[in-house]
Amino acid sequence: TCFENKLSSHMKICNARERMDKPFFVKRINEGENEDDDGDASCSSSSRFKDLTDEELMEYIRKIEKIYDESIDTIELRINDHPAVGDALSRPGIGHSVIRHLKQNSSLLSLLEDKDLLNGGKDKVFVEFGAGRGKLTGWVIEAVKKKEDTLFILIDKGSQRYKIDAKLKHDLLNPSYLIVKYFEVVIDFSLRKFKKIKRLRVDIQDLDLSRVEGIEENSEIVVCGKHLCGAATDFSLRCITNCGKGSTCGIVIALCCHHRCTWKAYVGKKFLKEVGFSGKDFPVLVSLSSWAVSGSRQSVVNKEQLELSDEEKEIPSTPEPNINENRYERMGLSIDYRESIGRKVKAIIDHGRVEYVNNNHDLKSTLVQYVEQISTLENIALVAYGNTL
Repeated sequence: TCFENKLSSHMKICNARERMDKPFFVKRINEGENEDDDGDASCSSSSRFKDLTDEELMEYIRKIEKIYDESIDTIELRINDHPAVGDALSRPGIGHSVIRHLKQNSSLLSLLEDKDLLNGGKDKVFVEFGAGRGKLTGWVIEAVKKKEDTLFILIDKGSQRYKIDAKLKHDLLNPSYLIVKYFEVVIDFSLRKFKKIKRLRVDIQDLDLSRVEGIEENSEIVVCGKHLCGAATDFSLRCITNCGKGSTCGIVIALCCHHRCTWKAYVGKKFLKEVGFSGKDFPVLVSLSSWAVSGSRQSVVNKEQLELSDEEKEIPSTPEPNINENRYERMGLSIDYRESIGRKVKAIIDHGRVEYVNNNHDLKSTLVQYVEQISTLENIALVAYGNTL
């Protein structure tokens, strides 16, 4: 907030204002659209879910089980460490939360390394969607070969503040980035004009990637993101499809918060319709997806050991309001069974995204489990590699 008489001058410098003056800002370019036969897809997930009778809920569960068994591939376990993070992981005295995030980043790096996507060069562009303070990109830069010739782009709609930058300039390891003590990665304000790293403050749904300086016809784009929340994943996939410049040679996105997905944004409509779901079913599916997380938080194994991410903490423990707490017990739906259904719903939603990538890019896409549940309940990543790799 500010005084009314200072509003005009404040808006010129306010970090929270929408930057509509930037050439890459195109309002709602990646938003998606509802279709004529989608029914009441705008209905909120909670209101749609709470109106279901017991029999309607069981019918959804039976349909989910059938689709999962017939259409969804087994999710491969691919948990590996990357040497770039090795020294940080072996540092004595670091806390459990830091170790947890380091292991997640290490495994995501290994997925990029697996198909030689960490080779830099003058045509290579790394784009992190939902970058926040740039922690994942920091480790990507640490691991990339020929980083001095490589362009790194960080995209986030939030306004980042770097109060500790002035104290950490002496930690600068390279003209393009710095690694901060305690493994926090930030981009130094003094490096904003450095042409090989760019931070764009824009909502992904409003980003025309083809208008970003440095994206050329011959650019080879590698896309990454960690816990890209709900519809932001769909905005990102549609963003790279809409780009029209360069070619996407790889994608590694750690998925998160399916309860925040929307039918309008969702890129996998074609698949869901093929298996018999419509827009009016989608609010129910996203509500059921939260069972995967809310159930795990009550399990004995995770109660004492699991630290939730910021995104996971925002998922309500009881995501279906106004439902009698004895309902599931009466229906014979145990916590473990509900968790299983929630994970199957997530896999079905994500399979639609996999098919979207396969149909719109010269890539082979799949889902992998990149860390154990003890590290994060949101432990599935969408990965896509060029068919020639």
